[in-house]
Amino acid sequence: MNAQEIIRQYSDLQASLVASLRSNLRHVQDWEFLTDVPKRGRLVVGDEGWRYGRHGAGVQFIGERTGRVVDAHVGLLRSPSAVDAWRLSQFCEAIGIATVHYGGRTFSAQDEGELELCLRELAREGILVEVPHSARLWLLSPRVDALREVERD
Repeated sequence: MNAQEIIRQYSDLQASLVASLRSNLRHVQDWEFLTDVPKRGRLVVGDEGWRYGRHGAGVQFIGERTGRVVDAHVGLLRSPSAVDAWRLSQFCEAIGIATVHYGGRTFSAQDEGELELCLRELAREGILVEVPHSARLWLLSPRVDALREVERD
């Protein structure tokens, strides 16, 4: 699968899940450390039910129908659509993607190191930008998002 497409799928889904969680848990005040987020819960996004579990300063979502796994990072408020190699590898494994492709190269979707190389390559090409003050978190470039909006029109 094309690396850009899987990153877009993951980041859009993660942003939707985080937005739904925030909308359903309006009473939560600690979105940095999640101390007042329920340990476990359920929500619906699109046509799928999602179970979630809080861990440390993150939340793992598991799709009830598809088994997709989205492990939202600690920067839930600042960058709800950011990705990293580890989270992307979990997502790919859950949906049965063994490799991703970019720039004529094939990267193992199950190998965090290879995915990190892929993400860095995408950043060199201006497709991803690194989230400031983060531990290897990446966002789709605003330029890429602008092109996506043009494609929708």
